[in-house]
Amino acid sequence: MSFKIILSSTIQLGVRLLGLSMICSCAASVVPKNGFEESEVSSAYMAEWRSDYRARRLPFGWAGVENTHGCKVQGLPEAVAALPFGRNHNQLGDPRLAPGDLLQLNVEDDTLFSGPVVVASDGTISLRHMAPIGVAGRSIASAEDAVENALVGERIYKQGYSSVSLTVGAWAPVDVVVDGAVFIPGPVTVNDLPAEALQSDKVEASGDHAIQRRLSAALRAAGGIRPDADLSGIVIMREGQERKVDLSDALAGNGRHDPFLMSGDRVVVPSRGCFDAGLAQPSPITPPGVRVFLSNLSSPARANGPSAIGQHSTSLPYGTTLLQALFSANCVGGTQVTNAGRFAILATTDPITGESVVIQRAVEDLVRRPDRAEFNPTLLPGDAIACYNSVATNVRDVLAMIGELAGPSLLTVGLLEAAE
Repeated sequence: MSFKIILSSTIQLGVRLLGLSMICSCAASVVPKNGFEESEVSSAYMAEWRSDYRARRLPFGWAGVENTHGCKVQGLPEAVAALPFGRNHNQLGDPRLAPGDLLQLNVEDDTLFSGPVVVASDGTISLRHMAPIGVAGRSIASAEDAVENALVGERIYKQGYSSVSLTVGAWAPVDVVVDGAVFIPGPVTVNDLPAEALQSDKVEASGDHAIQRRLSAALRAAGGIRPDADLSGIVIMREGQERKVDLSDALAGNGRHDPFLMSGDRVVVPSRGCFDAGLAQPSPITPPGVRVFLSNLSSPARANGPSAIGQHSTSLPYGTTLLQALFSANCVGGTQVTNAGRFAILATTDPITGESVVIQRAVEDLVRRPDRAEFNPTLLPGDAIACYNSVATNVRDVLAMIGELAGPSLLTVGLLEAAE
């Protein structure tokens, strides 16, 4: 009976050792391969994605040259810039009234019409004993003229005897669509303030600031512009008309050319088709940070804490590079003999083509080589990073597993000797 137990344990140990040897022999085959190993330089969104930088002996500075290779000319034809928005829409710099705006109407020496009014969903305001007055799309001054003309037209006042003033108590949110070279294209809502942000004293006061109704706010709501965006050729479509906007100054925080938007506007950000590292930095129109997914596991863990993966390593400032993220995830350093050969992979997506790409880098290459910026990619929102152990660490862990499995076999040897 003891001999059967010993034989069974020995067979199980042999099967496990055979499985370990197969795992060790094929470990290299399951390592993710680079996505652009066979492709041309110009096919990659970022030149730093190239995997054959070492074999090609590319000169220092090649990445910057290749990143701008094939860039489209900035801007759009002047004919587009000359298109007006039509009547009452030919000025982008002034805020325009929209449905939901809270207004304070004051007609001099008249308590019947004076008071708060709200722009209805059809773009009109309603006064007592009068037909609705269209004010949506108008500036404050133009809306004042419209109310005064309506009072004269209804023969309530004579021409020149009415004094009308309008102030904005609270700007309403507006729904627009943002397409093109932004990280999250689609419908967005700007100036959508929570109820607690509208204090009663502020609502009752005469005046409000429409900073969140601007183009820059819509771009931020759409995830921010991508590094291939053409800021000098942004197009705003409104009521069948188009207008070009140059938002290049916004990177430096200059809102002089940051127009106000209206509900129903469509914003199109063209792409230059190339990566501009100057746009991969925090600004009023780019993401303040990027959310990445990190894995730094030597073996499966029950939580991120033991693997040093926390909030500050997964939420990184925009413009963070692969090497900086590896430091944040504790993938760099440690025992030199066992950790010097570690490598990492970056799983990303080409924002222009939608193609998934996997890039592999040796950690020590990134740390030690003086030209590491040439193959050290900038992280994009949604990127995923995984750190892999060195060969020495893999061998150490395999030997430890063999030792754990071999432990019971020593007991079986003792039982065999006792049986004899």
